[in-house]
Amino acid sequence: MGTGTGTGIWAFEMHALFPHALIVVGVDVSLQSLPQPVPPTCVFVRANVLEGLPFPDGQFTSTHQRLLVAAIPAQAWPGVVRELVRVTRPGGGIMSTRL
Repeated sequence: MGTGTGTGIWAFEMHALFPHALIVVGVDVSLQSLPQPVPPTCVFVRANVLEGLPFPDGQFTSTHQRLLVAAIPAQAWPGVVRELVRVTRPGGGIMSTRL
């Protein structure tokens, strides 16, 4: 979530670190700044976590959110965390960073 102001930087970094990952999904409210070409194991989805994520429950082994501290109103954070938990498999990992 929050792929780097639409640049996909985090997803590209994960692809470079884990080239054998099945798929890295980047989610952002804007995808206009994505560089081309996109690696074949990276998929980008335009979505807003405040409106719900377009994924089924337990879709991901790991969920990472960053740089959204100023973009999400304080009262919305409990719902955002619930949404991250919802799309992460039981026993999976969730990381949220502001840097």
